[in-house]
Amino acid sequence: MTSRLWRVLLALILLLFAASRGHAQIPFYTDDADTTDKGKVHIEAFNEHAWLQRSSRPGLRQNTANFTFNYGITKRIEFDLNFPIITIFNTRDATFVRPTGIGDTQFGIKARLHDEQHGSRLPAVGLAFYVEAPTGSVIKQTGSGLTDYWLYGVLQKTLTKRTTLRLNGGVLFAGNNSTGLIGIETTRGQVYTVVDRLVIYDQ
Repeated sequence: MTSRLWRVLLALILLLFAASRGHAQIPFYTDDADTTDKGKVHIEAFNEHAWLQRSSRPGLRQNTANFTFNYGITKRIEFDLNFPIITIFNTRDATFVRPTGIGDTQFGIKARLHDEQHGSRLPAVGLAFYVEAPTGSVIKQTGSGLTDYWLYGVLQKTLTKRTTLRLNGGVLFAGNNSTGLIGIETTRGQVYTVVDRLVIYDQ
């Protein structure tokens, strides 16, 4: 079996593990080791609609529209601002049947510490520190009411021209990791996370 085939097989195994961990650890998302060019702005938006567990009743479903703004401070350092717009679909007997509003706002700094070099086995390395402010409503359950402090690192390795493997690992120092009614709301203090992701580019 060739070394390239071994690498593809290993990547597929990691992808299977990533799927199971990602399902258990919502709302953790993977990041890359890249940073926005100096003076440039990068904007991303994505939407997630989730059916909630019975323990979240009267909450039945939650829609989370996420918006991310990145600004390049230097060639290797960017400022990030992320915030969700959350809509919770409750049972008809709830005080708020369909509360909608901004969730907790996250801002921080990400630095690109090492670039991946052609011919080298060393991956690209990024490091980020985030603070999540309690801007969401605790009464409507769109916010946690807590200030979160995150530190995480990113390892990024190109396997082929169209395939990239990313490994994220970090620690939540304080607060909790909930986004609206999604996440672990009862945990306080340190939470450790490891998430990997295989990205295949269709070109």
